[in-house]
Amino acid sequence: MSQEEQKDLRKIVYTAGTWDSFHLGHLRILQRVRAMSDIMIVGVSTDDLVEQYKGHKPLDDFSRRFETICSVSGADIVIPQVRQFDVDRMKRYGVSVVVMGHDWEGSTKPSLRLLQEHVNVVFLPRTDGISSSQVRNHLKG
Repeated sequence: MSQEEQKDLRKIVYTAGTWDSFHLGHLRILQRVRAMSDIMIVGVSTDDLVEQYKGHKPLDDFSRRFETICSVSGADIVIPQVRQFDVDRMKRYGVSVVVMGHDWEGSTKPSLRLLQEHVNVVFLPRTDGISSSQVRNHLKG
């Protein structure tokens, strides 16, 4: 088997997030994605993208969140995520599986539907009892 044919057999899995105020839930999802990957790619949403889809800036700026994911994720590749559900980017990287939080399951967002036509999308449950939103609300007091 040629090296190119072997490359085609590797399972390339992509996940992305804001990764704001990195916590145990983030670590657990990254561990689960790592376990299902031969090659793991992690996207870190840019500040502009987060503000666009969440309506607020993240607590930690992009450079800090990116450095954190590079340091603790176990990812083979870490990239900025500038668009959600970017089918062309998934094709360029040879991604066969995209992993997302279960809160996206059942979404009728057209760009997510398009992504699902091109790659297998797996929805994983989030860790009970912790989220960046909870951290943000706690800090607001």
